[in-house]
Amino acid sequence: MLALTYLYILAAAAGLLLGGYSLLAGGGRILRWRIAGVMAAVAVWSISYLLIPTGSSIGGLSMLVELLLLFTWYLLIERLLRGPYLQSMPEQVRQGARWIWALVLLACVATLFPLQEVARVFPDADVYLVALLILDLLALALAAQFFGEATIDRESSLKLICLAAVLVVGSQAVMTTVSLLSLQVPPWLMLLRVVSMIVALALVVAAWRRNPQWSLAAFISPRARAYASKLMAVGAQLVLI
Repeated sequence: MLALTYLYILAAAAGLLLGGYSLLAGGGRILRWRIAGVMAAVAVWSISYLLIPTGSSIGGLSMLVELLLLFTWYLLIERLLRGPYLQSMPEQVRQGARWIWALVLLACVATLFPLQEVARVFPDADVYLVALLILDLLALALAAQFFGEATIDRESSLKLICLAAVLVVGSQAVMTTVSLLSLQVPPWLMLLRVVSMIVALALVVAAWRRNPQWSLAAFISPRARAYASKLMAVGAQLVLI
């Protein structure tokens, strides 16, 4: 699809320009590196999919690119939740989320070893997709926590950033689910993803205009039990899948 190629180029160029601008002319230091990392990952993602055949399944290079994209957006959501003084996110929740990342990545690394008995039951492609879906749902749960619990500046610029993350991670979760069911990624779904990516970048720009110093004027409840309902919802969705 020619339109898809142009959209990838647009997303890559926008990511590179916004990433460079955030480093050279960005405001405060709190979110600058997180935003720059997100923009770099968007550029890498877009350029990579220019080279990956349309309709192919997730694995190898595409899996690494998707994990990089998700990891940068996850770090941005986590930084929003931790607040301006790094005290708003309960330490047990933060450490628990990092353990989930570590275990999921360990499962992906395990597929590199020639374990034939395991491969017959859990094909590599399924392991990659389930791993990506678990991390997607975790990121969406934390984003929902920010939307539901954060007391925020009146311009709501931070919620625009979080909404951008939801668009990117949510479209990735849809792609992963479809891939699990059909073992391929249809072109229309990649078109939806790159459009979501461009809209997400536009939301970041809008947030930037409202809050050029990237101030993190937000309060989130530091109680661990405030996260329980979202994390339980993630567990329930995984059980259903």
